[in-house]
Amino acid sequence: MKLSQFIKFWPFRKILILSWYIFGVALTYYLAFILRFDDKLDVYMPTYTKTLPILLGCTFAFGLLFRQFSGLWRYYSIDDLVKTFLSTSCTVVVFAVITRFDLFSLNISMSRTVLVAEWILLTGWATGSRAFIR
Repeated sequence: MKLSQFIKFWPFRKILILSWYIFGVALTYYLAFILRFDDKLDVYMPTYTKTLPILLGCTFAFGLLFRQFSGLWRYYSIDDLVKTFLSTSCTVVVFAVITRFDLFSLNISMSRTVLVAEWILLTGWATGSRAFIR
């Protein structure tokens, strides 16, 4: 099987898309922490590790709801851009509510600056990676 045929193989494509998205969420969240806490990053790393699974869950749920994991290889229209914007916005809003009200009893406090930076970076990552493929 040639590489191009292997990449078009459905299960491999889904795994590749989800892996890329998970990598992007973890990277953008980490960059948001670096932007906010620069020299005190080691103090806030427990918050990062405790909340990353929640952020990944929110991202995955809204990604499915707004169909972010399908049609990645075809084209990228304005409708897709709006869906990406809504998906990342809903993800960060729900994540902010979960962390602000400590709904999972993690005993953490989340910086609003990290949330805003995460929204900007995640939207850029999701939009840029989809536009780059096309």
